[in-house]
Amino acid sequence: FTRDTSLRLVRKITREKELGRTVGIGKVFVKTHTKPDGTYVNKKAEKIAKNYEQKLQVKVSEMEAETSNVSDGESRPRQLTTDDCTLIFLQEHLPDLVTGKRKHLGKSSSFVALQVQLNEAQQKLEEKAAHNAKREEEQTKGVVEKYLRQTDPTFLHFIESHSPESTTEPISSPTTS
Repeated sequence: FTRDTSLRLVRKITREKELGRTVGIGKVFVKTHTKPDGTYVNKKAEKIAKNYEQKLQVKVSEMEAETSNVSDGESRPRQLTTDDCTLIFLQEHLPDLVTGKRKHLGKSSSFVALQVQLNEAQQKLEEKAAHNAKREEEQTKGVVEKYLRQTDPTFLHFIESHSPESTTEPISSPTTS
């Protein structure tokens, strides 16, 4: 670790203790680059912080739009996780933070390594989101089935008549030509 990296890590841990929850890198950046009077330490920090907040708002709006497209009336928008916020911040500002200038991208082996890590993290987040969506779908199906079992006798009859134990006809073997 470099001195700056260690200092950032200490600040992040301190911030997490203050808030009592995990804090994303973007929030740490904003907090550590804001003076007590609310102004930013420099124009670059202000630009990065405002751009980050704007990207967060866009993502929240996208998630709300996705939820409004579901017509069940009970869906609520997914909340941004700390990982989501960190990913949004890093996707936009990692090149600036690593190299200081975008025109030097790709020349640093540390940048390439960080980019690989970022891609891996993004893939893990996408896999987790897919897993969560599948789990939520299974839970919804379970609730619907439970409701139907309790309220609809025809559903129970249907389940009984289509369960493997109640099938009286033998499974036909494939015909050979």
